[in-house]
Amino acid sequence: MGTVRAMEPRDLPQVAALYERVIGVDDCRAREQLRTRLMRVFAEHPWQDASMSSQVFEERGGTIVGCIGVVPRPMQFKDRTITVVTSHTFLVQPSSRSTMAALHLIRKLLDGPQDLTICQGNDIARRIWESAGGTTSHVYSLCWTRPLRPFSYLVSFLRRRGFPAALAAFLDPLCRLADAALPHIAPRAFGRRKPAASGVEMDAETMAAQLPGLARRRKLRPLYRSGEVVWLLETLVTNPGRGQLRKMMVKEGDRVAGWYLYQLRPCGIAEVIQIVATDATVDIVLDHMFHQACEDGAVAVSGQVDPMLFQALSGRQCLFHHENDSWVLVHSRDPEIREAINDGNAFLSRMDGEWWISELLR
Repeated sequence: MGTVRAMEPRDLPQVAALYERVIGVDDCRAREQLRTRLMRVFAEHPWQDASMSSQVFEERGGTIVGCIGVVPRPMQFKDRTITVVTSHTFLVQPSSRSTMAALHLIRKLLDGPQDLTICQGNDIARRIWESAGGTTSHVYSLCWTRPLRPFSYLVSFLRRRGFPAALAAFLDPLCRLADAALPHIAPRAFGRRKPAASGVEMDAETMAAQLPGLARRRKLRPLYRSGEVVWLLETLVTNPGRGQLRKMMVKEGDRVAGWYLYQLRPCGIAEVIQIVATDATVDIVLDHMFHQACEDGAVAVSGQVDPMLFQALSGRQCLFHHENDSWVLVHSRDPEIREAINDGNAFLSRMDGEWWISELLR
């Protein structure tokens, strides 16, 4: 038997050791970096709340065999402020899975005082989540990809799935030549016209000030405070192996049209973290983003589906897909909040869910 209790600072070494056993971390340097990042996301985030804390599953002898991380965040639902909890680092030692530790941790999480709980999990986590009363958001679990250099993207895709490196190296120059010819052969789909709008480096204060107006049509949207955004942006670059962070505000004259954030992976994929735009400015923001990614050398741009951007993305030759056995899981006792998510009327970017935490710990 075991018990679920709130995580304490003294538990972090055991939690790190559990992570290393379950996920597999062998290199000493990687282990030290992992422990630093676990400390940051568990103990140093700016939304600490004793009533919504991370939990551990402890056996009688004091050994921690399971844990689940909790990050509470404020969000706006219609005209009121609510608390949204993002869970992460849901781990149970394989030898203890018959003890129902996972289900106990999930139930403890969902019994909390928050208005909405969001997490991201594989098929196993999804079954446990749904058995505890949660649901799966299929639309927010979808991804999109826009190839910019389709031949090079294909080689990158195959390489990440075990394609022989020597053969990929042989094909690279041929793909580059084919991609260079595409804008002339198919200018509508692969032309690289410079966008009319200008782009400047995004800052935390502008994000916090401009989001309420740009996202006002959404029933559910995040509430940003500049200090919290600074912490998030600093956290996104804590793991340099995930690629360079591009954060760009798009302007029409003096007016802010929106912004986008992406990380350019070593494989050449620009992974979009967030796109903010209105119905009137979405085309301007997307065109600037795709042009900038191309200038940065990306072979493709990819991101999580935002239902309100679906039409604009589909009109730009984006491919829609579900990948990596990953599902966005939600739970709320408020039927109106559930309805807003089911209807796609929620602003839930990768910066507002579990994605940024998973990327930090990879």
